[in-house]
Amino acid sequence: MADIEYRKFMAVWWARRMPMLSAPDSMFVEVFPPVCMYVKGDVVTVLVNLGGVRTEDVHFYLDEDRDTLIIKGETFPPESIKGAECLTEEINFGPFERKIKLPFAVDENRIEVDNYHGLFSLKLHKKEKEKRILVIE
Repeated sequence: MADIEYRKFMAVWWARRMPMLSAPDSMFVEVFPPVCMYVKGDVVTVLVNLGGVRTEDVHFYLDEDRDTLIIKGETFPPESIKGAECLTEEINFGPFERKIKLPFAVDENRIEVDNYHGLFSLKLHKKEKEKRILVIE
C-alpha cells in the first residue's frame, strides 16, 4: 500500500473506532506543494511554498481553458546526505505535480512570477472577454 493510501486507511480506521477523538483527514494526507490563493478584483495571487527547490526545477503551466494552474517539478536531497544513514525521513524527494483550480480564466500573457527564497508568488490577471461585433448587412 502506498504511503498516502495507508494514511487514509488509518484515518478512516481510527475515526470509526474513536469518533470523538478522530482528527480531520487533512492531517493525514500530504498536499505538496502547499499553496495560498487570494483574489483582489481581477487578479488572483497564488503563493507556492517550495523552499529548497531551485527555480529551474519547477515549472508553472495553465491548462487549455486557462482556469487551472499546474505546478510540476522535482525536489532533490542535498549532496551532504548522500551515503548517510537515515534516522528520520519526513521530507519527500522526487517529482511532484499539483493542479489548482482558479476562480476564473486568466490571461496567459499577463502573469507575474516572483521567487523569494522558494516562496513563489504568481499574479494572474483575469482574461478579458472577447468583444464580438456583429455586422448586419
